[in-house]
Amino acid sequence: MPASLIVRTSRLVSGLVLMLFVTGHLTNLALGLVSIDAMEAGRAWLAAPWQTRLGEPLLAAAGIVHVATSFASIAARRSAAFRRTDWVQVVLGLAVIPLLAGHVVVARVSWSLIPTLEISYPVILAGFWVLTPVNAFQQLFVVLVVWVHAAIGLHMWLVAGSRRRADRLVTPLLFGLPIAALLGFAQAGKEIVARMAQDAPFRTAVEQAWSMLNANFPMLMGVNAAIQRVYMVIALGALATMLARILRARGSTVRVDYGDDLTGVGRAGLSILEISRLSDVPHASLCSGRGRCGTCRVRVIAGAENLSPADAIEARVLHGTGPDVRLACRARLMAGEAAVTRLVRPDADVAVPHRPAHPPLAELSA
Repeated sequence: MPASLIVRTSRLVSGLVLMLFVTGHLTNLALGLVSIDAMEAGRAWLAAPWQTRLGEPLLAAAGIVHVATSFASIAARRSAAFRRTDWVQVVLGLAVIPLLAGHVVVARVSWSLIPTLEISYPVILAGFWVLTPVNAFQQLFVVLVVWVHAAIGLHMWLVAGSRRRADRLVTPLLFGLPIAALLGFAQAGKEIVARMAQDAPFRTAVEQAWSMLNANFPMLMGVNAAIQRVYMVIALGALATMLARILRARGSTVRVDYGDDLTGVGRAGLSILEISRLSDVPHASLCSGRGRCGTCRVRVIAGAENLSPADAIEARVLHGTGPDVRLACRARLMAGEAAVTRLVRPDADVAVPHRPAHPPLAELSA
Protein backbone atom coordinates (compact mmCIF):
# COMPACT_ATOMS: atom_id res chain seq x y z
CA MET A 1 0.00 0.00 0.00
CA PRO A 2 1.46 3.43 -0.97
CA ALA A 3 2.60 5.70 1.85
CA SER A 4 0.07 8.40 0.97
CA LEU A 5 -2.80 5.91 1.23
CA ILE A 6 -1.45 4.57 4.53
CA VAL A 7 -1.28 8.10 5.97
CA ARG A 8 -4.77 8.98 4.77
CA THR A 9 -6.33 5.74 6.03
CA SER A 10 -4.54 5.98 9.38
CA ARG A 11 -5.70 9.56 9.86
CA LEU A 12 -9.28 8.60 9.02
CA VAL A 13 -9.43 5.51 11.27
CA SER A 14 -7.74 7.24 14.21
CA GLY A 15 -10.05 10.23 13.77
CA LEU A 16 -13.11 7.98 13.88
CA VAL A 17 -11.86 6.36 17.10
CA LEU A 18 -11.34 9.78 18.69
CA MET A 19 -14.74 10.91 17.42
CA LEU A 20 -16.35 7.90 19.09
CA PHE A 21 -14.66 8.78 22.39
CA VAL A 22 -15.67 12.45 22.18
CA THR A 23 -19.24 11.46 21.30
CA GLY A 24 -19.44 9.36 24.46
CA HIS A 25 -17.97 12.20 26.52
CA LEU A 26 -20.46 14.73 25.17
CA THR A 27 -23.32 12.29 25.70
CA ASN A 28 -22.20 12.02 29.31
CA LEU A 29 -22.22 15.81 29.67
CA ALA A 30 -25.69 15.97 28.10
CA LEU A 31 -26.96 13.76 30.94
CA GLY A 32 -26.45 16.81 33.14
CA LEU A 33 -29.83 17.94 31.82
CA VAL A 34 -31.24 15.10 33.96
CA SER A 35 -29.00 15.32 37.03
CA ILE A 36 -25.43 15.00 38.22
CA ASP A 37 -26.27 11.52 39.48
CA ALA A 38 -27.31 10.61 35.93
CA MET A 39 -23.97 11.89 34.66
CA GLU A 40 -22.09 9.77 37.17
CA ALA A 41 -24.19 6.69 36.38
CA GLY A 42 -23.67 7.25 32.66
CA ARG A 43 -19.91 7.52 33.15
CA ALA A 44 -19.81 3.90 34.29
CA TRP A 45 -21.09 2.86 30.87
CA LEU A 46 -19.70 5.50 28.54
CA ALA A 47 -16.18 5.80 29.95
CA ALA A 48 -15.68 2.17 30.97
CA PRO A 49 -14.69 0.86 27.49
CA TRP A 50 -11.83 3.36 27.33
CA GLN A 51 -10.48 2.31 30.73
CA THR A 52 -9.92 -1.33 29.81
CA ARG A 53 -6.64 -2.97 28.82
CA LEU A 54 -7.71 -2.67 25.19
CA GLY A 55 -9.55 0.65 25.23
CA GLU A 56 -6.94 2.78 26.98
CA PRO A 57 -4.00 1.97 24.67
CA LEU A 58 -6.34 2.13 21.66
CA LEU A 59 -7.39 5.66 22.58
CA ALA A 60 -3.81 6.75 23.25
CA ALA A 61 -2.63 5.23 19.97
CA ALA A 62 -5.46 6.91 18.05
CA GLY A 63 -4.48 10.28 19.50
CA ILE A 64 -0.80 9.86 18.63
CA VAL A 65 -1.50 8.51 15.12
CA HIS A 66 -4.03 11.24 14.34
CA VAL A 67 -1.66 14.02 15.39
CA ALA A 68 1.30 12.44 13.58
CA THR A 69 -0.54 11.81 10.31
CA SER A 70 -2.13 15.26 10.39
CA PHE A 71 1.28 16.89 10.69
CA ALA A 72 2.61 14.60 7.95
CA SER A 73 -0.18 15.84 5.68
CA ILE A 74 0.61 19.47 6.51
CA ALA A 75 4.33 18.93 5.87
CA ALA A 76 3.56 17.31 2.51
CA ARG A 77 1.52 20.25 1.24
CA ARG A 78 2.91 22.33 -1.61
CA SER A 79 0.67 25.35 -1.09
CA ALA A 80 -1.54 27.07 1.46
CA ALA A 81 -4.49 27.03 -0.94
CA PHE A 82 -7.18 25.97 1.53
CA ARG A 83 -10.91 26.47 1.35
CA ARG A 84 -12.40 28.42 4.25
CA THR A 85 -13.70 25.26 5.90
CA ASP A 86 -10.24 23.71 5.58
CA TRP A 87 -8.65 26.71 7.28
CA VAL A 88 -11.17 26.42 10.11
CA GLN A 89 -10.48 22.72 10.54
CA VAL A 90 -6.69 23.11 10.41
CA VAL A 91 -6.57 26.04 12.86
CA LEU A 92 -8.95 24.34 15.30
CA GLY A 93 -7.01 21.09 14.98
CA LEU A 94 -3.74 22.84 15.81
CA ALA A 95 -5.41 24.40 18.87
CA VAL A 96 -6.76 21.14 20.34
CA ILE A 97 -3.59 19.88 22.05
CA PRO A 98 -2.60 23.24 23.64
CA LEU A 99 -6.15 23.66 24.97
CA LEU A 100 -6.81 20.07 26.03
CA ALA A 101 -3.48 18.75 27.29
CA GLY A 102 -3.85 20.22 30.79
CA HIS A 103 -7.29 18.67 31.24
CA VAL A 104 -6.07 15.26 30.06
CA VAL A 105 -3.04 15.39 32.36
CA VAL A 106 -5.14 16.28 35.41
CA ALA A 107 -7.80 13.70 34.58
CA ARG A 108 -5.48 10.78 33.72
CA VAL A 109 -2.03 11.32 35.23
CA SER A 110 -3.44 12.32 38.63
CA TRP A 111 -4.94 8.83 39.01
CA SER A 112 -1.47 7.33 38.80
CA LEU A 113 0.09 9.90 41.14
CA ILE A 114 -2.70 9.85 43.75
CA PRO A 115 -4.24 6.35 44.02
CA THR A 116 -6.56 7.46 46.84
CA LEU A 117 -8.01 10.35 44.83
CA GLU A 118 -11.63 9.87 43.79
CA ILE A 119 -12.34 11.74 40.57
CA SER A 120 -16.06 11.87 39.93
CA TYR A 121 -18.36 14.25 38.10
CA PRO A 122 -19.45 15.96 41.36
CA VAL A 123 -15.82 16.61 42.30
CA ILE A 124 -14.83 17.78 38.81
CA LEU A 125 -17.90 20.00 38.40
CA ALA A 126 -17.39 21.56 41.82
CA GLY A 127 -13.83 22.39 40.87
CA PHE A 128 -14.89 23.94 37.58
CA TRP A 129 -17.94 25.90 38.71
CA VAL A 130 -17.04 26.86 42.30
CA LEU A 131 -13.32 26.60 43.05
CA THR A 132 -11.92 27.68 39.65
CA PRO A 133 -14.82 29.08 37.56
CA VAL A 134 -12.54 30.23 34.74
CA ASN A 135 -11.89 26.56 33.95
CA ALA A 136 -15.60 26.01 33.34
CA PHE A 137 -15.61 28.52 30.50
CA GLN A 138 -12.37 27.09 29.15
CA GLN A 139 -13.98 23.64 29.02
CA LEU A 140 -16.98 25.04 27.15
CA PHE A 141 -14.61 26.57 24.60
CA VAL A 142 -12.59 23.34 24.27
CA VAL A 143 -15.78 21.36 23.61
CA LEU A 144 -16.64 23.67 20.72
CA VAL A 145 -13.11 23.59 19.27
CA VAL A 146 -12.82 19.79 19.38
CA TRP A 147 -16.30 19.13 18.08
CA VAL A 148 -16.23 21.59 15.18
CA HIS A 149 -12.86 20.21 14.05
CA ALA A 150 -14.16 16.64 14.24
CA ALA A 151 -17.52 17.45 12.64
CA ILE A 152 -15.90 19.03 9.58
CA GLY A 153 -13.70 16.00 9.05
CA LEU A 154 -16.56 13.55 9.53
CA HIS A 155 -18.81 15.45 7.14
CA MET A 156 -16.09 15.53 4.47
CA TRP A 157 -15.75 11.76 4.78
CA LEU A 158 -19.49 11.06 4.73
CA VAL A 159 -20.24 13.08 1.58
CA ALA A 160 -17.83 10.89 -0.39
CA GLY A 161 -18.36 7.35 -1.60
CA SER A 162 -21.73 5.77 -0.78
CA ARG A 163 -22.33 7.38 2.61
CA ARG A 164 -24.78 10.12 1.63
CA ARG A 165 -27.66 8.63 3.64
CA ALA A 166 -25.43 8.32 6.69
CA ASP A 167 -24.52 12.00 6.35
CA ARG A 168 -28.20 12.93 6.43
CA LEU A 169 -28.65 10.94 9.64
CA VAL A 170 -25.45 12.13 11.31
CA THR A 171 -25.70 15.86 10.50
CA PRO A 172 -28.50 16.55 13.05
CA LEU A 173 -26.37 14.77 15.65
CA LEU A 174 -23.37 16.95 14.79
CA PHE A 175 -25.42 20.01 15.70
CA GLY A 176 -27.63 18.60 18.45
CA LEU A 177 -25.15 16.71 20.62
CA PRO A 178 -22.75 19.59 21.43
CA ILE A 179 -25.70 21.86 22.22
CA ALA A 180 -27.15 19.25 24.59
CA ALA A 181 -23.70 18.73 26.14
CA LEU A 182 -23.16 22.45 26.77
CA LEU A 183 -26.64 22.80 28.25
CA GLY A 184 -26.08 19.71 30.41
CA PHE A 185 -22.74 21.06 31.62
CA ALA A 186 -24.34 24.39 32.51
CA GLN A 187 -27.33 22.77 34.24
CA ALA A 188 -25.03 20.50 36.24
CA GLY A 189 -23.05 23.60 37.18
CA LYS A 190 -26.14 25.23 38.66
CA GLU A 191 -26.90 22.06 40.61
CA ILE A 192 -23.37 21.73 41.95
CA VAL A 193 -23.18 25.39 43.03
CA ALA A 194 -26.35 24.91 45.10
CA ARG A 195 -25.05 21.64 46.55
CA MET A 196 -21.73 23.19 47.55
CA ALA A 197 -23.59 25.96 49.38
CA GLN A 198 -26.01 23.64 51.19
CA ASP A 199 -24.08 20.41 51.84
CA ALA A 200 -21.15 21.07 54.18
CA PRO A 201 -19.80 17.47 54.25
CA PHE A 202 -19.84 17.36 50.45
CA ARG A 203 -18.01 20.67 50.23
CA THR A 204 -15.39 19.39 52.67
CA ALA A 205 -14.88 16.21 50.60
CA VAL A 206 -14.52 18.27 47.42
CA GLU A 207 -12.01 20.63 49.00
CA GLN A 208 -9.97 17.68 50.28
CA ALA A 209 -9.88 16.11 46.82
CA TRP A 210 -8.78 19.34 45.21
CA SER A 211 -6.19 19.97 47.91
CA MET A 212 -4.60 16.62 46.98
CA LEU A 213 -4.61 17.72 43.35
CA ASN A 214 -3.11 21.09 44.23
CA ALA A 215 -0.33 19.39 46.20
CA ASN A 216 0.69 17.60 43.01
CA PHE A 217 -0.16 20.49 40.72
CA PRO A 218 3.46 21.54 40.00
CA MET A 219 4.27 18.01 38.86
CA LEU A 220 1.11 17.80 36.75
CA MET A 221 1.82 21.13 35.12
CA GLY A 222 5.38 20.00 34.50
CA VAL A 223 4.04 17.06 32.51
CA ASN A 224 1.68 19.42 30.69
CA ALA A 225 4.52 21.82 29.87
CA ALA A 226 6.63 18.97 28.48
CA ILE A 227 3.76 17.86 26.24
CA GLN A 228 3.26 21.44 25.04
CA ARG A 229 6.95 21.85 24.21
CA VAL A 230 7.13 18.62 22.23
CA TYR A 231 3.93 19.53 20.41
CA MET A 232 5.19 23.00 19.50
CA VAL A 233 8.45 21.58 18.12
CA ILE A 234 6.54 19.09 15.94
CA ALA A 235 4.00 21.71 14.81
CA LEU A 236 6.67 24.24 13.89
CA GLY A 237 8.65 21.53 12.11
CA ALA A 238 5.63 20.55 9.98
CA LEU A 239 4.82 24.17 9.14
CA ALA A 240 8.47 24.91 8.34
CA THR A 241 8.62 21.89 6.04
CA MET A 242 5.50 23.06 4.20
CA LEU A 243 6.93 26.57 3.85
CA ALA A 244 10.23 25.20 2.54
CA ARG A 245 8.39 23.15 -0.09
CA ILE A 246 6.46 26.25 -1.16
CA LEU A 247 9.59 28.41 -1.40
CA ARG A 248 11.60 25.73 -3.21
CA ALA A 249 9.15 25.64 -6.12
CA ARG A 250 8.58 29.38 -6.22
CA GLY A 251 10.63 30.00 -9.38
CA SER A 252 8.87 27.57 -11.75
CA THR A 253 5.53 28.71 -13.18
CA VAL A 254 2.95 26.48 -14.84
CA ARG A 255 -0.38 27.21 -16.46
CA VAL A 256 -3.76 25.47 -16.73
CA ASP A 257 -6.26 26.33 -19.46
CA TYR A 258 -9.81 25.46 -18.34
CA GLY A 259 -11.58 26.68 -21.48
CA ASP A 260 -14.20 29.44 -21.51
CA ASP A 261 -11.35 31.99 -21.25
CA LEU A 262 -10.40 30.73 -17.77
CA THR A 263 -6.72 30.29 -16.98
CA GLY A 264 -4.94 29.30 -13.80
CA VAL A 265 -1.31 30.02 -12.96
CA GLY A 266 0.74 28.43 -10.19
CA ARG A 267 4.03 26.87 -9.22
CA ALA A 268 5.34 23.67 -10.73
CA GLY A 269 4.35 20.68 -8.62
CA LEU A 270 0.97 22.01 -7.51
CA SER A 271 -2.15 19.99 -8.22
CA ILE A 272 -4.68 21.27 -10.74
CA LEU A 273 -7.10 21.86 -7.85
CA GLU A 274 -4.52 23.91 -5.93
CA ILE A 275 -3.90 26.00 -9.04
CA SER A 276 -7.66 26.49 -9.41
CA ARG A 277 -7.93 27.77 -5.85
CA LEU A 278 -4.90 30.04 -6.10
CA SER A 279 -6.29 31.49 -9.34
CA ASP A 280 -9.89 31.85 -8.06
CA VAL A 281 -11.16 29.44 -10.70
CA PRO A 282 -14.39 27.78 -9.47
CA HIS A 283 -13.80 24.05 -9.10
CA ALA A 284 -16.00 21.39 -7.48
CA SER A 285 -14.42 19.49 -4.59
CA LEU A 286 -16.89 18.19 -2.01
CA CYS A 287 -14.24 16.30 -0.03
CA SER A 288 -11.97 19.36 -0.13
CA GLY A 289 -9.23 17.74 -2.15
CA ARG A 290 -8.86 14.57 -0.09
CA GLY A 291 -9.20 12.25 -3.08
CA ARG A 292 -12.46 10.68 -1.91
CA CYS A 293 -15.44 12.11 -3.78
CA GLY A 294 -14.26 12.43 -7.39
CA THR A 295 -16.10 15.73 -7.94
CA CYS A 296 -12.90 17.56 -8.90
CA ARG A 297 -12.29 15.24 -11.87
CA VAL A 298 -11.23 16.76 -15.18
CA ARG A 299 -10.72 15.57 -18.73
CA VAL A 300 -7.20 16.34 -19.95
CA ILE A 301 -7.34 17.88 -23.43
CA ALA A 302 -3.63 18.62 -23.81
CA GLY A 303 -0.44 18.46 -21.75
CA ALA A 304 -1.06 15.05 -20.16
CA GLU A 305 2.68 14.39 -20.34
CA ASN A 306 3.26 17.32 -17.98
CA LEU A 307 1.11 15.79 -15.23
CA SER A 308 2.26 13.45 -12.49
CA PRO A 309 1.29 9.77 -12.91
CA ALA A 310 -1.96 8.64 -11.27
CA ASP A 311 -1.38 7.15 -7.81
CA ALA A 312 -3.30 4.38 -6.04
CA ILE A 313 -5.79 6.78 -4.45
CA GLU A 314 -6.66 8.33 -7.81
CA ALA A 315 -6.86 4.98 -9.58
CA ARG A 316 -9.32 3.67 -7.01
CA VAL A 317 -11.64 6.69 -7.21
CA LEU A 318 -11.57 6.82 -11.02
CA HIS A 319 -11.82 3.07 -11.60
CA GLY A 320 -13.53 2.40 -14.92
CA THR A 321 -12.88 5.81 -16.49
CA GLY A 322 -10.66 6.59 -19.45
CA PRO A 323 -6.96 7.51 -19.18
CA ASP A 324 -7.77 11.12 -20.07
CA VAL A 325 -9.81 11.61 -16.86
CA ARG A 326 -7.83 12.73 -13.81
CA LEU A 327 -8.57 13.89 -10.28
CA ALA A 328 -7.62 17.56 -10.08
CA CYS A 329 -6.64 17.13 -6.42
CA ARG A 330 -4.13 14.35 -7.25
CA ALA A 331 -2.83 15.32 -10.71
CA ARG A 332 0.13 17.66 -10.25
CA LEU A 333 1.35 19.87 -13.09
CA MET A 334 5.11 19.36 -13.06
CA ALA A 335 6.04 21.71 -15.92
CA GLY A 336 4.67 23.71 -18.82
CA GLU A 337 0.97 23.85 -19.53
CA ALA A 338 -2.11 21.66 -19.54
CA ALA A 339 -5.60 22.13 -20.93
CA VAL A 340 -8.47 20.52 -19.06
CA THR A 341 -12.25 20.45 -18.93
CA ARG A 342 -13.95 20.33 -15.53
CA LEU A 343 -16.43 17.46 -15.61
CA VAL A 344 -18.50 18.52 -12.61
CA ARG A 345 -20.10 21.91 -12.27
CA PRO A 346 -18.48 24.05 -9.53
CA ASP A 347 -21.70 24.26 -7.47
CA ALA A 348 -22.18 20.48 -7.38
CA ASP A 349 -24.14 19.13 -4.42
CA VAL A 350 -23.62 15.90 -2.49
CA ALA A 351 -25.59 13.89 -5.06
CA VAL A 352 -22.85 14.13 -7.67
CA PRO A 353 -20.33 11.65 -6.16
CA HIS A 354 -22.96 8.93 -6.23
CA ARG A 355 -23.63 9.14 -9.94
CA PRO A 356 -21.62 6.95 -12.33
CA ALA A 357 -17.92 7.79 -12.21
CA HIS A 358 -17.87 9.05 -15.78
CA PRO A 359 -21.34 10.40 -16.67
CA PRO A 360 -22.14 12.31 -19.86
CA LEU A 361 -20.91 15.89 -19.81
CA ALA A 362 -24.40 17.22 -20.49
CA GLU A 363 -25.61 15.72 -17.23
CA LEU A 364 -22.99 17.52 -15.17
CA SER A 365 -22.84 20.84 -16.95
CA ALA A 366 -26.59 21.40 -16.97
